[in-house]
Amino acid sequence: MYFFKTLTYGCLLSASIACFADQPSPIGRLTVSTIQDKGLGYDKGYSTLGAFLIMPYSEKRVVYPFVDIRAHNFNDGKWAANCGMGLRLADVGKCNALGGNIYYDYRRTNTHLQQVGMGLEALSRFADCRLNGYFPFGNKLTVRECYKWVYPEDYYLNLKVLHRALPGMNVEVETSLKKWNAGVIIDPYLAIGPYFYQQKHAHNIWGGQARVGVNLWRNIVRFEVRGSYDPTFHGILQGLLSISAPLGKLTKNKGGAKCHQNIPLALITPVQRQEIIVNSEKQMVWSCNY
Repeated sequence: MYFFKTLTYGCLLSASIACFADQPSPIGRLTVSTIQDKGLGYDKGYSTLGAFLIMPYSEKRVVYPFVDIRAHNFNDGKWAANCGMGLRLADVGKCNALGGNIYYDYRRTNTHLQQVGMGLEALSRFADCRLNGYFPFGNKLTVRECYKWVYPEDYYLNLKVLHRALPGMNVEVETSLKKWNAGVIIDPYLAIGPYFYQQKHAHNIWGGQARVGVNLWRNIVRFEVRGSYDPTFHGILQGLLSISAPLGKLTKNKGGAKCHQNIPLALITPVQRQEIIVNSEKQMVWSCNY
């Protein structure tokens, strides 16, 4: 826990100094959301409180540093968190924005799971593309049950039932109606892409995930259904409800209608990634002294 607290505070402090010192007040979003039913590597739904802060839009500015903080509480009372920072580079003339980010992820099971996540994103005129990688470190094992059989002459047989935090990656392509028609009020969207997670002593996991939803009132309210399938976790179906409060005044860019999107609105959209550390399905590990 000491390492987690130290890294989180350091992330917040360094991001704040690097991004916002001697700069105009940042803008962004404060978001409350809930995702229900099991997901990749977890079997309970959870609720989230998040804050995304980025430098305000200016036609003279190209580089936009941001900070992204999220706290998650599972239905069983356990919690998780993300602390991230990154940069977005806007090219309004070409209606594009490129970005990179790095995150520290934490998840409480009956131990403390940690990982580093890194991502790239391209927010373009008609579609957004994302690539994310996840790299657990430290203690990666969550032990659920332990059994021990003792035999004559001090021989024994041990069985541990455990989960393992998995390294992996995912790719996603997303588009929405507003990217093709800037005048719409209701903005349905579709995102789809593959994912991969590496397992030890088991087959690696290849699968696909899709998200279908609708943004209402300038992305203040969002409804979403997401589903995935792979041979290990099998079929997963979840529902999401999200409510966001804009922070600061959002300035429109003059090329917004021409680009079929509002570049400032795209800049304050939080990073899409797998925010919960993925735990493997339960594995049985045997050991003995004979």
